[in-house]
Amino acid sequence: GKFPNKFVLKLFENSINHLIQFELCVFFSKSHKANAYNQDMDDTFVMSDFNKHWIESKLKDKMQQYPAVRVQDLAAFQSPWCASFQDEQFYLETVQQLSELLRGDVRVVSLAALMTAVIQSPSSPFYKSKNLQRLFKSMGTLLNRYLVDTTKDARKGSEECENIISLIMKLPRCSDIFKNKSLDY
Repeated sequence: GKFPNKFVLKLFENSINHLIQFELCVFFSKSHKANAYNQDMDDTFVMSDFNKHWIESKLKDKMQQYPAVRVQDLAAFQSPWCASFQDEQFYLETVQQLSELLRGDVRVVSLAALMTAVIQSPSSPFYKSKNLQRLFKSMGTLLNRYLVDTTKDARKGSEECENIISLIMKLPRCSDIFKNKSLDY
């Protein structure tokens, strides 16, 4: 079959806010690193040579002086930062839990990122797309197989997969909280 005109653009247009939240989770998944420099330079995602060089030449020494950053350490997430305490808790728990599950595995991060991109906002023309639902399910199956294989424990791998998928499904609400319910200071 043929993709509709500007399909990928429209797909990402309607999932960009979820992907931003996912990117934060990936960054915070590296909070166990020795310092901010190691957290930023970790190769979970490919960084351009220009960015690597710029960080190496301009920021490395300073960044190595600071500890790695955890979501709960950021002033932006110190209560009260949101319209309701329940939304604050939901957001922080989701980001922290997904960050922990993504820690250190490029394949898990890659599949989870693709799954996040497939989740569409209700305003998307692809919101109820059966093809995207099948794609999401297929990627979930791949993730499950991978986790079962790497953990060498079917129950543990499947449980981890279910947790990751459940947290990915919460990212649209996290996007809404971050974008529409944060307090203005």
